[in-house]
Amino acid sequence: MSNVDAVYGTAGASTSFTVSGTNLPAGILVTPPAGYEVSTDGITYSNNLTIGLPGKVLPAKVYVRLKLTTRVGKYSGNVVLSSGTASASVPTILSAVTPAPLTITAPITKKYGEVLNDAGRSTEFTAIGLKNNETIEGITIHYSAGAASNDPVGTYKGAVITSAAARGTFSSANYAISYPPSDVTVEAVPLTLTADDKERNYGEANPVLTFKYSGFVNGESPAQLTSLPVISTTAVLTSPVGQYPITISGAAALNYTFNYVPATLTIKSTPVTIASAFTPNGDGINDRWDIKYIGQFPNCTVEVMNRYGYKVFNSVGYPIAWDGRSSGANLPVGTYYYIIKLTSESKPLTGYLAIIR
Repeated sequence: MSNVDAVYGTAGASTSFTVSGTNLPAGILVTPPAGYEVSTDGITYSNNLTIGLPGKVLPAKVYVRLKLTTRVGKYSGNVVLSSGTASASVPTILSAVTPAPLTITAPITKKYGEVLNDAGRSTEFTAIGLKNNETIEGITIHYSAGAASNDPVGTYKGAVITSAAARGTFSSANYAISYPPSDVTVEAVPLTLTADDKERNYGEANPVLTFKYSGFVNGESPAQLTSLPVISTTAVLTSPVGQYPITISGAAALNYTFNYVPATLTIKSTPVTIASAFTPNGDGINDRWDIKYIGQFPNCTVEVMNRYGYKVFNSVGYPIAWDGRSSGANLPVGTYYYIIKLTSESKPLTGYLAIIR
């Protein structure tokens, strides 16, 4: 028979011989030596097999190979052929099972601020090349860089040194193990900036907008930022009553990513104050009818009637304060009546207005 060397975990190439017999009390039992298996078709193998029945056994081929579970080492011996009390043997050629290649790596990814400690039985590894569903319980890991909490974001090439795979169901004797260095990758840690809700009355300046940080590590502070955040709102001095977003943006830092949580600026209604008189005489003082804070109701209606009920002024909204004229002409001094409706649902504001010159 020819050589049937194998690599551990892979069945060896097969060799074969032919058996036959006459006047046999039973079929021929074929039993290979330890580490080998036999087959009659070269496909399905077993630890032993029986060929034929009592009497005459026609020539039949027997295939022999090393089993894929056979441990590393050198193997030989005889294939034993038996029928009843009669037996014979077929010698095998010296063959060997050589170690299977096994590669163990342990690339590590951590967040900035975390600490990696050397480990004597780490389970954080990848094993490529294990055979027969075998397992490794742990390996030894040493970190040469990137393991400290203040090591900055980046990739530390070859900083993971692995060794000493142990325990589990595998046997290191069956493998040629390599431990190529792996990388430590340090990722930025999330930093959350949360804006504070604010409120003000209509017509007032926006309050100072503020926010809070959450997520600094290593006792760090905004001093570590390479670009400070900007907080803003879309509300301006003349914005109507309502709610307006407060947003944050623009922060930057090597070791942090940023989550921005917006807030709301609420502009509350301010009571409308209606002047009871004005003096449209062109001296630049009190020349227009002042209705303070009416700008918060952009769809209001304003009407002014004279003593006879004739409408001398009418406006939807009050974008330009009334100057005491009607159809381009100055109205005479006197008392006028006004009706102001701030919204379609609100009760009208009414009263008297004096023009003084």
